[in-house]
Amino acid sequence: MRTPERTQGATLIVSLLFVMLILAVIMSVTAQVTLSARRSSVDQDAILRAQFAAESGAARVQARLRVMGGLLGSASLPPDGAQVMSDLAALCGLGSLPTVADGATVCTLNPTTGLNSAGSGVNPRVALLVNAVGQQAFEDAGISGATPEVRSRFWSDLFSGTQGVPLDGAQDASGYAVRYGLKPWRSSATAPPSTA
Repeated sequence: MRTPERTQGATLIVSLLFVMLILAVIMSVTAQVTLSARRSSVDQDAILRAQFAAESGAARVQARLRVMGGLLGSASLPPDGAQVMSDLAALCGLGSLPTVADGATVCTLNPTTGLNSAGSGVNPRVALLVNAVGQQAFEDAGISGATPEVRSRFWSDLFSGTQGVPLDGAQDASGYAVRYGLKPWRSSATAPPSTA
């Protein structure tokens, strides 16, 4: 049986149209996947930049805390007991230290504001640390030009309480901003070790 001449090429045309439709769908899906992968790559790049910047800020704070630990390890109180007592009273914001029993609290400190001081020069609240950790210890830790004012600012910043000190910078075209500070709570009296 012979097909009529009017329908002889119709199957070929329908088949070609169907193949073209399938190719169009495949190209559309491929384009969507490519664009999605590109957007994902750009998003991933931004996420990695932000992560690296955050890690950089955290590393700077950790480095400052490591330096502080080393400096405190090298601290030694000056032999002048009266100066030490005066510095301890200033730490508490008092004119002189009260007489308290062993283990008792001498003063409580504000954990929000810490030991910050609005004035310039040496902060009297951190004078004990400024006098206990000298310029040479700061230079050994890599902090040059550690005048008493610089050492005072260092200790005031570290013991700045919950309000903290801002520290910002940039890493790989992404910025970071952190606040750091240790919270002082109280000063307590302890008896000196016996030398028997």
